[in-house]
Amino acid sequence: YALDPTYVQRFEREARTAASISQGNVVDVYDFGRHGELLYIVMQYVEGEDLKHLIVREGPLPPRRAVEISRQVLAGLAAIHHAGIIHRDIKPQNVLIGNDGIARVTDFGVAHVTIDAGLTTAGTTVGTASYMAPEQAQAEALTEATDLYAVGVVLYEMLTGRLPFEAPTAIALMLAHIRDQPVPPSHRAPD
Repeated sequence: YALDPTYVQRFEREARTAASISQGNVVDVYDFGRHGELLYIVMQYVEGEDLKHLIVREGPLPPRRAVEISRQVLAGLAAIHHAGIIHRDIKPQNVLIGNDGIARVTDFGVAHVTIDAGLTTAGTTVGTASYMAPEQAQAEALTEATDLYAVGVVLYEMLTGRLPFEAPTAIALMLAHIRDQPVPPSHRAPD
């Protein structure tokens, strides 16, 4: 990607924007640059684990804990959205739970700055199929609501230990998000 001037411009713009965000529920970006043909971002180290490991280890989380983690993720997303960024890949693997108990949003690898639409790639689907909003799965215009949908999927997973849709391929998962209604969490949550 470092050889593609458009990608490099987008990377630098997104890294600069991410570095401008200072909010306790967002992993800090300290620096970015290029070393030879490699692009890099220097980010805050968070001692702890990602939310996916927590869910796998503990199973469904108690509702209060799931809501508190969701609240923190939403606070981080509010700061990200205020900076003009749509994350596009909110999932448990991109939420770090520090040993201090604070949830922090990370991995701006597929983030999309909405300020300069001239560098966007129309008709491109990026993200993780299991957490994709219908508009994202259809490569339509994305908004902050795209990230909020993904938070809803993460909350569902925290409460049930399962994803709302399961399918053998990424395409089938995206179609499920577009066409299907999930099983209500109350039918999947442990008693």
